[in-house]
Amino acid sequence: MNGCFDWNYPGLNWSHFHSLANLLSLRNGGQAEPSSLSDTVLEEDWDPDNNGDGDAASMDTTSARQLSMSGHGRLQRRFLDCLAEFAANKKGGTAVACSAMKEAEDNVVIWVARNEGFSDVDKLTFDKLGELLANQSESLLWEEMVMYHQNRIEHSYIPNLRASFKAYDAVQHSNDINTRGNSSVSDTTLSDLRTLLFDCNINGINTVEKHTRLLVAAYNIRRTKTIEEVLYNSPSATSKSRSLWLDIYLLARLRVAFQKFKDIALTLPSFKQVTIILVLCPFALANPSQRSLNLKQTFAILQLDLLPATTKAVLGQNWTIARIEREFAKQQKQKPNVHAEVQMLMYLNADESSTSAKALLSVQKEVKKKLKASVEGHIRHERTSVIGGSSVLSGRQEERSQRQLQIDRLRMKAERDRVAEMFKRVKRQTENKISPARRDSRGSEGDEPEWDCQICERPTTRKCNICSKDFFCSESCQEKRSGRHLFTCSKRPLTSADYLWKSLGEDLMPQDEDVLEDFGFNHVLYCGDGSYLLGLYGGLYLSGKFSAEEIHDWRVGGILADKIKEFYYNIPENCRGQYFPWFLKNLHVLDLPMTKDEAEQKTIATFYDKARSYMDIEDRNKTAREIKPEAKGTSYNLLAAILLQMSPNPMERNWYSFGFVTCRTQGEESTLVNIYQLLLTESDGSYFYEFYNSRRSVTQPATFTQFWKAYEAGTLIQLIDSKGLKELRSRLPFLEGFLSVPPAGPRPSVWDLKQLLEINDPMDYPPIPSVNFDYGFINCRTFEETCVLIEVYTKVLKTANPLELHQACIAGKLISFTSRYVRIEERWRSLMINCYPLKELVE
Repeated sequence: MNGCFDWNYPGLNWSHFHSLANLLSLRNGGQAEPSSLSDTVLEEDWDPDNNGDGDAASMDTTSARQLSMSGHGRLQRRFLDCLAEFAANKKGGTAVACSAMKEAEDNVVIWVARNEGFSDVDKLTFDKLGELLANQSESLLWEEMVMYHQNRIEHSYIPNLRASFKAYDAVQHSNDINTRGNSSVSDTTLSDLRTLLFDCNINGINTVEKHTRLLVAAYNIRRTKTIEEVLYNSPSATSKSRSLWLDIYLLARLRVAFQKFKDIALTLPSFKQVTIILVLCPFALANPSQRSLNLKQTFAILQLDLLPATTKAVLGQNWTIARIEREFAKQQKQKPNVHAEVQMLMYLNADESSTSAKALLSVQKEVKKKLKASVEGHIRHERTSVIGGSSVLSGRQEERSQRQLQIDRLRMKAERDRVAEMFKRVKRQTENKISPARRDSRGSEGDEPEWDCQICERPTTRKCNICSKDFFCSESCQEKRSGRHLFTCSKRPLTSADYLWKSLGEDLMPQDEDVLEDFGFNHVLYCGDGSYLLGLYGGLYLSGKFSAEEIHDWRVGGILADKIKEFYYNIPENCRGQYFPWFLKNLHVLDLPMTKDEAEQKTIATFYDKARSYMDIEDRNKTAREIKPEAKGTSYNLLAAILLQMSPNPMERNWYSFGFVTCRTQGEESTLVNIYQLLLTESDGSYFYEFYNSRRSVTQPATFTQFWKAYEAGTLIQLIDSKGLKELRSRLPFLEGFLSVPPAGPRPSVWDLKQLLEINDPMDYPPIPSVNFDYGFINCRTFEETCVLIEVYTKVLKTANPLELHQACIAGKLISFTSRYVRIEERWRSLMINCYPLKELVE
């Protein structure tokens, strides 16, 4: 806002407005409005048959009153949407634009505002655009539009579309998701676009002509109903095919805008003279008198507590409080910007300061509603996007949609977290209040008890002088703080290096997406390589010479690989272990960060590569689904995972079928992976094979045919034992009973219960009938009650024998059995009543 704007209008508050806008920007990926091209929005409001000419509702503000009078309201709104899209000729929130227009009998005035404002070059383009619209010069208009978007087409649309094509082709090759007919139709139609996209040998055309052909080809595909059906709407459509369709749709938007420009120029008589005015971006207040708020204060404006469940509901499932605090602090420190729609409100009411203030007050209130809507479950539908749009906020209530389902999932996740927190609170209340670090010995009466220093373990009474939550004997020890303490100490925002250090302290593979991307874990396809990379960082961690802050600075400064080499080269070669030599052969893991999506695409494309050589020649080019009998195809999936040293995901059938469900810990799952690896694969001379093969009498692996037939017959245990692995599999006490039954069962329903608990997503993966019936979920009337049962059984199975729980179930004694492990409140007891024991049938 400019320096002379009156922020003292009743109810309008600069700190509140600025903080809420930044919070909304975090939720929507760097802009004040979410993208209208997200999957959920497209599913709600996309009508390909209508050529994108949807009815875009606009916010009714006092300032941006109805300016168009010709009676072609729908066409005008669509034109304004397309004009705003055209103005956004680069990617990101800074290019978000909005537009308004006013008609007279023989002329029209159009205003365009953009978050970052406009340059002199932009003004020349829009002046020419106004002339071309008035003169209806179609070829020149199209050429001008393509040239204005040339940079975004070359550096954003084309790379994204190429990546989508590669991912889609990889899935097609490995999983053949479509029928042959549909696949043939789609491949034929897509071939021209693919050629234009990847063929670098098209001679005789310049860049503008190439871009023109690409846009027209994408536009023609966008209007093809069969392609839309195959890639986006059919049951066989995948996330990769949908992503390809969305990128084609995105590339075609400029051609759609061109068509709309033509339509309005031909339809409205006022377009005889067109004046386009670019709204100047007002200067933001450089030194506001009001101070910026922190995250907790901003949540307080929304009348919300700063809790994990609340933050995930407001900002999204992938956000943690630490990450939000870090990014929100960055946003607050940046120079405030003026959103395009606010620019428009102020410009149109330049002579009416009170009207501008009222309009901004309505925006401030609307932003609060939008942020709270995620928690309360009432969502308004937005149309402004990174490509632009003419509308600010919709005033209509949308029907239940994919977006609403997403919100329901967030609400249910928040409910699960609330119930889990309730159980944790009960546990804390019953535990000993004396920390293990506290020393029993005391000095003279009245002396403070001594605690162990978090770093050197010397006795001390000195607390952290930042957060007063842990003990450090000196300032130097406090400076070395790491691990758990960093997640309670508020000295600085947490970084991905802190989360890496936390994982190293717990000796666990990192799960945080920023860690996986920043420190190269997304580059290692195989779990074995991931362990080597974790061990490499473990050497730095265990040396005690480096802090997470230093690791973060190395990464940001681009010297992480050099510093790792420097550390290990100072260690005698015979003491460096295996991790550093592996690193020297795989330096690419730290070259460029790889996102989670890119890593998933790479894994999908190469998942079966190692396993194909184990198959019969006639099966090597088939997908797992195509391989018959079913047991053979299922075993092929497991083989592919084992060769990558992966254990199946609990959501996959193989996690249950091959006994991973019987494992009590991650360590036991790793042991089972080792068993299958030794059973199915030849030694490669590594220490892993040397260690285990020296401890068994038979080292020759089973053939794949022996393996899948043993699985089909329920004789896998005998096969495992015959290969000298009985001692190893005996470490898994429930495996023998589970694998001694053919895949079709029957097996105790407690294993289905355990899979439900491991997935921990009862909305998308609700209890199957046997679990519903046996363990009381059929009695649940609310989602909270379902979460309560999940928490109860989760706590029980952390220590109880699963088969003993099953015996209690069929004896009708669930309440008495579970009460041994967790306190069962009176209101929960009715949930655990089942029909057992069944009365004996009397002839």
